[in-house]
Amino acid sequence: MKKLNESLTWHPWVGSKYGKSDYGSLLLCGESHYESSEYDKNATINEIQRYLEPGATGRFWTMVGKHFNPEDSKSIWENVAFANLVQRPMDDTKERPSEDDFKTIAPAFEALLELKPSPSRVIIFSRLAWDNLPLEDKKMEPLKVDGHEGLRCEYSLNYGVCNVLCIPHPGFNGYKYRPIVQKFLKLTTYKEISL
Repeated sequence: MKKLNESLTWHPWVGSKYGKSDYGSLLLCGESHYESSEYDKNATINEIQRYLEPGATGRFWTMVGKHFNPEDSKSIWENVAFANLVQRPMDDTKERPSEDDFKTIAPAFEALLELKPSPSRVIIFSRLAWDNLPLEDKKMEPLKVDGHEGLRCEYSLNYGVCNVLCIPHPGFNGYKYRPIVQKFLKLTTYKEISL
């Protein structure tokens, strides 16, 4: 396994078709791990592998997957990379990240943009994480569909532009933001960017 960037507590999940499917190099970001994760560097990978086993379930993974395919929530995972942005596990789902936890979000995001191939599109499933990214100088555009709204910006990097979308956490909203995700994917057609 590749050496872990010091800004990341856990290795990201990288699906076998990441960068090779119609989704291109699409990175999905969540908010937090919970007590079961502790500091096993492969916790993200292990959790998604468990979810992908026949008959396995997991509300967060299912709701994220249904944003892409409501009939088969597991099919997206081979096509994307995934990581949580808060770099300390929460004790349970009721615990909220601290100010120190918020400070881990931006360095983790920057480290994830170094994946190979480099992400050309990112969807963040957490307004809390979005609000703690260094986006002050970015032009924000609301993306609206059917009364729901996501936020979109272009993140300029030394190798090109990465389109970033933020929608609320699916733990609270299920997959009702699916039309926004679909619109974002159409507006930001995949094109490979690399160093």
